[in-house]
Amino acid sequence: MMPTTSHLGPVLRRHRERLGLTLEVVAKAAGITTVALHRLETRQSSSKGDTYERVAVAMDLDYDLIVHEAALEARDDPDDL
Repeated sequence: MMPTTSHLGPVLRRHRERLGLTLEVVAKAAGITTVALHRLETRQSSSKGDTYERVAVAMDLDYDLIVHEAALEARDDPDDL
């Protein structure tokens, strides 16, 4: 199952916080604004997959693993049934 993009943002946020990285640092490295990153992380907006991938790469994360983690959450999300 492929995750909806709404699941990718919160997964990326948890990793960003776990790594102790700020919105500003990650957004700059990903080439997006801090507002855009915040909206992605909090499900206020979505974007193309490549934006999520740039955010993952900015944190030195394996995007495929992020997608897998988000897919597992999507599978377990009762709102998606």
